[in-house]
Amino acid sequence: MKSTIDAKAFASALKKIKGVLRRSTIPELEQVFVEFSEKRCRLTASDLETWMSVELPAKGEAFSFAFSDTNAVTRASAHFKGSLTLDLDEKAHTLRLSCGNKGGTFQTLDAALYPTKPKLEPAQRYQIKVNDLYERVKSVSYAALDREDQPVRSGVRFTDKRVWCVDGYRMAINESAALTVKEPFIVRASSLLHLREFNKCKGELSVEGKYIAVKSKDLTLVCTRLEPTDELQIEHTMPKSYAESYSVDRKQYMEALNYLRDCCRDHVRATVAFDNGVLSLRDNDGNYSVAVTMEGTHEIGYNFRLSYMREALKQFDGEPRVWIKTSSSVSPIIITAGGADTAMVLPVRRMEAAAAHAA
Repeated sequence: MKSTIDAKAFASALKKIKGVLRRSTIPELEQVFVEFSEKRCRLTASDLETWMSVELPAKGEAFSFAFSDTNAVTRASAHFKGSLTLDLDEKAHTLRLSCGNKGGTFQTLDAALYPTKPKLEPAQRYQIKVNDLYERVKSVSYAALDREDQPVRSGVRFTDKRVWCVDGYRMAINESAALTVKEPFIVRASSLLHLREFNKCKGELSVEGKYIAVKSKDLTLVCTRLEPTDELQIEHTMPKSYAESYSVDRKQYMEALNYLRDCCRDHVRATVAFDNGVLSLRDNDGNYSVAVTMEGTHEIGYNFRLSYMREALKQFDGEPRVWIKTSSSVSPIIITAGGADTAMVLPVRRMEAAAAHAA
């Protein structure tokens, strides 16, 4: 069985979707699945939670298979130009790739063993700019908890105009009228980050039962929805008022945090104390401090996790100043820049921080 396809498009498609692949007890799920019809070729990668497919023009016979070594095929395909011929021997489970004076023979897996892609009957449809949605997801995904035992906290939540993440220690929100969903849903952040492969194009976001799908002309991403295990709402999480609000130069504040990060051994778990415009950190090797210029009242002291505050500030890349709001040493720390983004970092209780240091 034989078909031809543009070599460059084939190589590009493999690179786009192979990032979905993960180690699995099902060999086929570690490989890209290929389906040829008379005029089209569809390449699919899946981990049973996420499916990503690319469709390309092709000519020839109808057949299907899964690679046995997608990485090997990807490496070889990167050197092909012009018309690429794929010749499958179903009985021998071998595939011959031929392109000009180059070629290669590879083992294949039985197509019948590859899991079936879910069939969708969308209940909600939204026209979107896919890259804009990707940028929104990327800006808040740092606040998603990467733990298999708490999947809902690994999710990006879609609620009306807001895209947001919360992991129990921090929250990140982006709000835009470009997408307003009728019914809320949650999708794992790691699945949605594959939207980067769509580049700048228009597409459709559809929601159906257990799945959401994003489709452009040739590329499709299907993600499994996460079942909510909480009743979290932004309105119930965000404080209604604040005792203090002050602004800082975002770049200066980030440079101050970077100084403290580079001075301590364990910057992931390090705790920073804030008092009267001074950020300080105690480490086994010494005590470090750095003053930051602030505009507004800042008399309330508090502690926070260094890594959490750095990630929150990154959400506001490009903004010259950010506003920090709080009400007490144990109240949520809210960061905004007057635009679409809001971040929240929970403080570290000062007695707990002292006890941890003493231990």
